Amino acid sequence: MMRKAADTVSSARRPDRRAVGLSTFRITLIGFAAALVGGFLIELGEFSGLSSGQVLRDIAASFDLPVLAGSATVLSVMLLAMTAAIAAFTARLVPSGRSVLVVLAVLSFVLALDDQFLWHERGLPRATGLPEEAFLAVYACWGGLVVFMALKEHGLAPLTGLIPAIFFVALSVVADLELLGDSSYATEDLLKIAGFAAWAAFWISFCAERIRTPDLRL
Repeated sequence: MMRKAADTVSSARRPDRRAVGLSTFRITLIGFAAALVGGFLIELGEFSGLSSGQVLRDIAASFDLPVLAGSATVLSVMLLAMTAAIAAFTARLVPSGRSVLVVLAVLSFVLALDDQFLWHERGLPRATGLPEEAFLAVYACWGGLVVFMALKEHGLAPLTGLIPAIFFVALSVVADLELLGDSSYATEDLLKIAGFAAWAAFWISFCAERIRTPDLRL
């Protein structure tokens, strides 16, 4: 009887071969999908007059720039991508109240792409004819939706940590649009980094609490 119980425990701990195979298959597909995205970027780059090497290699290496060139933007993109990944992971792990985290993950990922590829500053205005301010307003409404959904789900008290992030990002937009007069790129970008860092720090702590107490209101 003891041997039978031991066999039962052993079989419970043994991984499901079909599940492992399915996971490996999906991961392989993701790898191929990433390679296809890279190929698509190469095609876009060639359309814009860039060689495949200039698209694939680091900017500093491709254009013989100092290694710190563009590092502030890289930091901003990393902070936003990290926020998106952690929010998506938590939404997958904790079913209750996941809608807030899904919207947050998509917003943070889109903002990362925007910061990397200058969507609201160059790409979207050229493609649509709309001013930069229109797309900033869309992002502001999107962020407001995230905050509203979180307030509705958890109340005000747990979200006070978002105030610094909103404050810094709002100031960076003011500096970007020069609403209070001329400002340097350094002012705008440093405020943006501060805002995205505060944004990431808050949502990481929020997600950690959701994982620790998945069935409780924060």
